[in-house]
Amino acid sequence: MRVQINSGQRHSFIVLGTTARETAYDAGVSDDVPTGRRVLLPNGADGSLMVFVNGKQLAEGADFEVSEGALVFTQPLHVGHKTGFLGRLQMTTAGVGVYEKIDKVDVHSTGADGSFRVFSDLVAERDV
Repeated sequence: MRVQINSGQRHSFIVLGTTARETAYDAGVSDDVPTGRRVLLPNGADGSLMVFVNGKQLAEGADFEVSEGALVFTQPLHVGHKTGFLGRLQMTTAGVGVYEKIDKVDVHSTGADGSFRVFSDLVAERDV
């Protein structure tokens, strides 16, 4: 981020509390990261859909398709590894551990009757 300070000079700095999360849509996915392209739609997610990955709105047709009760993405999404008991224990007691990047999908659904529903933090199924 570049910010102009009163001196007229431009300085680069990082704004604390923000992160630049890359998704599969922003950067390539390495081979050792588990990925998936399919997210099951919850019950009630019908009608007109708006889909977001990590807050970025995607376009139906270009970025995803709706097929058999699921969203199927054109790019892989990060699904993360399962954290075992010892890993969870370490993170909760010491606050230290590995925090993986997992792409979160949000779906906004407008039904035929005009009802509006939001489904948050959906995660892709792992590719086999």
